[in-house]
Amino acid sequence: MAVELTYTCYCGKAGLDDLYQEWSLLAEVRASHFLHFPGWYRAELNVRASDKNVFFIVVRSQGKLVGVLPFEMQYLSVSKFQLPVLQLFYPNEMGVNDIFSVMNLTEYLQEITLFMRGQLPFFVLIKWQCVLCDGGAASIGGDIRLSHDSKYLDFSCGVEAFWARYSKKFVKGLLKKGCKAEVGGPLRLELITESCRLSDAFDVFLTLEDSGWKGAEGTSILKQPAKMAYYQSLLSAYGGSGNCQINLLWLNEKPIAAQFGIIIKRTLYLLKIGFDESFSEVSPGYLILERLINAQQSSGLIDRVSFVTGVSWIDRWKPSSQSVGVFYSSNGSWWSKAVIALINSRLAQSILARRGR
Repeated sequence: MAVELTYTCYCGKAGLDDLYQEWSLLAEVRASHFLHFPGWYRAELNVRASDKNVFFIVVRSQGKLVGVLPFEMQYLSVSKFQLPVLQLFYPNEMGVNDIFSVMNLTEYLQEITLFMRGQLPFFVLIKWQCVLCDGGAASIGGDIRLSHDSKYLDFSCGVEAFWARYSKKFVKGLLKKGCKAEVGGPLRLELITESCRLSDAFDVFLTLEDSGWKGAEGTSILKQPAKMAYYQSLLSAYGGSGNCQINLLWLNEKPIAAQFGIIIKRTLYLLKIGFDESFSEVSPGYLILERLINAQQSSGLIDRVSFVTGVSWIDRWKPSSQSVGVFYSSNGSWWSKAVIALINSRLAQSILARRGR
């Protein structure tokens, strides 16, 4: 039997501010992924020049919050036309999106769409892009077209069992790199989550991330004021609750690698890494990851490291992966369904063409 739901539209940053505490409290109890927290959306809106096309559709049951669907109005090129579409609002640069819901909204999609047609500017269709295939958005979707993978390492079975899956050559190679590095002094890993220490650790991380090619090309966080403000906002949102973690690998009291991540439900989502390129011979990015995994033997804080994206450098570790895809839903009209059929047909043709190469 369907539950009666009510819907409210919150607009832009002011709307998110009104919703923020209610959303945060529910997410602390029921969230299953880092995308289910409002801090990401505040961080993104804080650095956007305009928020007039961003909307949060709030779902309540008997007055209690049960879901938030973040959208933004964009334009999609179809043939020679620019069509106004609602798409999931990107709260990050990691290429994944989702909705937050503590109940299955599949049977309510038509009802939600009808509400949005009455509250929002005209849109031809809804684009649910870059959704995790076992996430909240995917659960209400139909024909999902896979676009890429979100990669992760899982050591919930235990550290010893995790390393047993690798060849002796791979493990020996990591040990060899560690021994080579320690010719210059002892290696030491710091896992920092305490709010009183995060600010100093963040400065070290920023310096390392800026020290190599990213800094030279102006793509580091330090060289981009908007991106700097974004990460400072994340640090503020998640640092106080112990959900932000910065890992530093020291060689004889010199930092050679760093990771910036968010912990949700025993998963560390790595958002940024940095390392001293003068130590590239010993692969500091690999060494800090190896020591992070080994540290869980005693600390047990996490049992999975997610790279969120499909980064290729981690492939030597034979990571597990979670599919990411896109699907479309109509605004309820027959011509909206016709446009979606056209888009899906072209996507299918494109996929077949790539396979035939």
